[in-house]
Amino acid sequence: MSHFDNLSDEELEQFLLEMLEKMGSPGFPPGMDTSREGLLDFIAGISAIANATPADEP
Repeated sequence: MSHFDNLSDEELEQFLLEMLEKMGSPGFPPGMDTSREGLLDFIAGISAIANATPADEP
């Protein structure tokens, strides 16, 4: 169960827009899928990047 399951589609979109603004972005990237599934995929991608371990450099 996701922390975002209790949010409506509009609340989820607003949450992400506010998060992006705090990071200095004016909004969603052009062409981004802003359906509920697309927004959840976006969150998953950001989470994966944040939790990634840097690769060892040769």
